[in-house]
Amino acid sequence: MFIFLLLAIATLGPMTLNMFLPALPVIQADFAAPYSVLQLSLSLGIITFAIGTFFNGFLSDRIGRKPTMILGLWLHIIGNVICIFSPNIWWFIFGRIVMSYGGAGLAVVIRASISDIYGPKKSTVIYAWLAITMVFAPMIAPSVGGYIAEFFNWRVIFLVLTAVGLLAVGATIIGIPETRPKFRNKVSPAKDFLLVLKSKEWWIYAFLCGFVSSESFAFVSGMPYIAETILHMTPGQYGSWLMLAASGYLFGNLISTRLANIKSTFFMTFTGALISSVGAGIMLWCYLTDLKDYYLIFFAMSVINLGTGVTLPSSISASINLAGVPRGASAAMQGLVQSLIPAAVVQYIGSAYDGTAFVTFACIISITFLTVILSLAGKTLTSRR
Repeated sequence: MFIFLLLAIATLGPMTLNMFLPALPVIQADFAAPYSVLQLSLSLGIITFAIGTFFNGFLSDRIGRKPTMILGLWLHIIGNVICIFSPNIWWFIFGRIVMSYGGAGLAVVIRASISDIYGPKKSTVIYAWLAITMVFAPMIAPSVGGYIAEFFNWRVIFLVLTAVGLLAVGATIIGIPETRPKFRNKVSPAKDFLLVLKSKEWWIYAFLCGFVSSESFAFVSGMPYIAETILHMTPGQYGSWLMLAASGYLFGNLISTRLANIKSTFFMTFTGALISSVGAGIMLWCYLTDLKDYYLIFFAMSVINLGTGVTLPSSISASINLAGVPRGASAAMQGLVQSLIPAAVVQYIGSAYDGTAFVTFACIISITFLTVILSLAGKTLTSRR
């Protein structure tokens, strides 16, 4: 019962990110804000998520997993309320920052709790099931958010997220136990930090997590404007097609649940990176043919996400389950890297956007091939030991 409840609460994070994405052009028009300023609601949210992951990871090692999760949920709710009543773009961005910090508490605590209970090998499978559960939110949320923005008002999106957050608070208080090992409150955070930084494996797999995650963030940050201005899609249509892109991540994680226990970390990460490279090749073809077959764009992203679903669970497990390193600290710092890299990519796309698909597609394709190099670097490091 505990793991099912934990997986359900985990869907709140991707719901928060993905539900409002199809409404970005509507929000931009409502606030009469420049595209680059509106992108701050996404990029600053990711940066705040990274900072929150870092501090909440250490906090969960000190005060416990459950109190940190409850605190994160309340901040998430407050941030949504600020967005609902935001009078201008800056209040909206501030609300996104608050909710992102709260969401960070959920992400890091859930990962640390899974490792607390299941250990290194089995936790990889649980991470895959976690990703499968979380992928349903990005599959459904954009479509729901798009139609809410199209037929009602974009502020209703955040009203729905507030209601879900309140339900999650009650579920956490009633059904989530404390999982933190008893001895963790006696260790210095500075020592935890240094233990993680000394691990070369951590650097490789944390960066792999960050760049793998950047592929989808690059897509969802640039694609809403490509869909509206170039492909002439409505928010509802874009949200529905985004479900196809997200479905690849679901199937990738299903593969991870079957293979992660019997295959090496390198096999999983390298295979996933190669699959994503195939999707990148299809995306390159779409660009070279002037986006004539727009459905191929979403299919290409589904293939990239399929590879991500194979790569990411093993990368997360490898970066968190390090011998002699506290899991809260490694989860915190891994989450920091996994958030900062996508934040930089998102802001770059926002600032370099030229009204075409070039910047978005170039980022996705380049990052995808970089993940192949990082997975090979992980193999090289392991072979030297």
